[in-house]
Amino acid sequence: MDGEYSIYTGVKKTFGNVDYVFFGSLLAVSTGIGVFYAFKDKHNVNSKDYLLGGRKMNVVPVSLSILVTSFSATTLLGMPAEVYNYNTMIWWLCISAMIGLVISSIVFVPFFYNLNVTSIYEYLEMRFGTEVRVLGSTLFVIKVLLYISFVLYVPSLALSAATEFSLWGSVAAVGTVVTVYTTIGGMKAVLWTDTFQSVIIVGGLTGALVQGSNAVGGIFEAWRVADERSRIYLTDFNLDPSTRHSFWSLVLGGGFIWISLFADQVQIQRTMSCPSVKTAKLSMLICAPFLFMIMSICCLMGVIMFAFYKDCHPVGFNNLISRTDQILPLYIMDILGHLPGVPGIFISCIFSGSLSSLSSALNALGAVIPRDLIQPCCCGRISDRYLTIMSKLVVLGCGFGSIGLTFVVSRLGSVLQATYAIGSITNGPLFGLFILGMFFPSANKMGAFVGSVTSLIIMTWIGMGAFITRAAYTPVSSVYTDGCNWNVTTPAEADMFSTTPMPTTVNASSATELDTVDNSNGLLRLYSMSYMWYMPVAVIVEVIVGLIVSYLTKPLFKQQLNPKLICPLFDYLCPCLPEKLRAYFQNRQSHDTSQTYSDHSCCRGWDEHRKCDCNCVVDHGLLDTFLEMNELTPRPFHVV
Repeated sequence: MDGEYSIYTGVKKTFGNVDYVFFGSLLAVSTGIGVFYAFKDKHNVNSKDYLLGGRKMNVVPVSLSILVTSFSATTLLGMPAEVYNYNTMIWWLCISAMIGLVISSIVFVPFFYNLNVTSIYEYLEMRFGTEVRVLGSTLFVIKVLLYISFVLYVPSLALSAATEFSLWGSVAAVGTVVTVYTTIGGMKAVLWTDTFQSVIIVGGLTGALVQGSNAVGGIFEAWRVADERSRIYLTDFNLDPSTRHSFWSLVLGGGFIWISLFADQVQIQRTMSCPSVKTAKLSMLICAPFLFMIMSICCLMGVIMFAFYKDCHPVGFNNLISRTDQILPLYIMDILGHLPGVPGIFISCIFSGSLSSLSSALNALGAVIPRDLIQPCCCGRISDRYLTIMSKLVVLGCGFGSIGLTFVVSRLGSVLQATYAIGSITNGPLFGLFILGMFFPSANKMGAFVGSVTSLIIMTWIGMGAFITRAAYTPVSSVYTDGCNWNVTTPAEADMFSTTPMPTTVNASSATELDTVDNSNGLLRLYSMSYMWYMPVAVIVEVIVGLIVSYLTKPLFKQQLNPKLICPLFDYLCPCLPEKLRAYFQNRQSHDTSQTYSDHSCCRGWDEHRKCDCNCVVDHGLLDTFLEMNELTPRPFHVV
């Protein structure tokens, strides 16, 4: 390495004119796609077309949209920073992502697609009633607004490290652009913009990996340096739940996280835009190898980045950057700054990851808030035209509202850990609701409601306790500053760094064990639980409490439920079991073809006993919107 890098000159490189042109072009093209579809479909004010693309989208844009929505700038910046700060254990998350993709495509995608719903929270009312639907929708809105704030903050952090833009000016600019093109363009704009941005992401990551490996003498040399300084570590099989990242927490705990991400409204809404179940499942499965590749590239970038800064940790050095989440943009400017326009392409890559996630999340809010919170409560007979207009106003309001929340999430530390931790606290009880309803026929409305609230309270308590007490804190691995050019710093800064102990070796597992010794007693032991276990713990609490409450009130195990509301899991996993046994667990009669378990296409109305004129039984009532979609007569009364 020569003396042109920031750690030698003490000055970080910033964007040139060509970089600004490339970056501005990304935002212009993304906005242009939204404007194009706004004019193209200006006479077609239809909620299904706006929210689901008319259910006619091709598998390629849908698959690419699912891919780039699966990760964001939190992944593109967070995973390399995680490897740089700790070690390569985070690489196991690639396996859990594959598990989540396969299970979601086989189980959840066909289940929700066959229900023919726009919002998956319509299912909660079909299964449990209006109250549970409102609860689930509210949890989803809170989760997505917090997630949007993270995704909006992270690329702005990168841009402020690579340019002269202010952090909050970047937040406002990016938030405005994505809000505008999502509001006016709808699902079609989101899918095709994601397709364009996926090309930018793959190109930017590949270019940075190749150029970075050349700068440090090749990937194998970078791996050797990282291995010597304890960054290569993949064999932590510790069963202790307080271990921050172990094989079990990343694969099992991470598996729950990824399943919940691929089975939520944001991703299911993408698949619902496909013309058939087969196409919907295929669009998700196609993502698997590409997601594995992108996550692996991010981990390799962390290894190369550590090898590049092996003797000079840049955080705080001569005010180059202030936090480790900004190391990747600094590294990009160091190795690519001499090539006009190339840094602009890579920073555009980071922004593309965020723009795709932001637009998909806002589009999902445009489906959920009007249909699941507003329409059931006060606007049950609103026309489809006004429902579409309402969706656009919701997207507009949520987009600008999330800009304000960005200030809150900027105080929460490591972006990758904070995203997973807060997402699990809010999404765990929500995902548990669907698990309870789909796989446990005995669960009733009271069990679902109490179980979800209990899970939310417990996980919030654990999360807040961990944040306040810092019981789950794991110190980062050692960094080195003896290779920095102290001649370009002030004497006070040089003295501060020179007093920092810099061991020559570090053991990742022993560092974790030393940190958790004092947390072995009382509540600190609970608070020290790894954030990767938050999701499975939340789901387990939800299911156990929900089933207990259901059995204490009025279990529905032996009552007649529409079999479409129960997932045929045993048919998928245990096809060799006797049909009678599988039917018993799935609350259906063996070889039954009577109208008792029909899809209610024969129904023309219900009486006060919840029986229709063909003797079907609906325990908690179907939705007016569900009936209207099937051209059925809505019930003339409200079922509590």
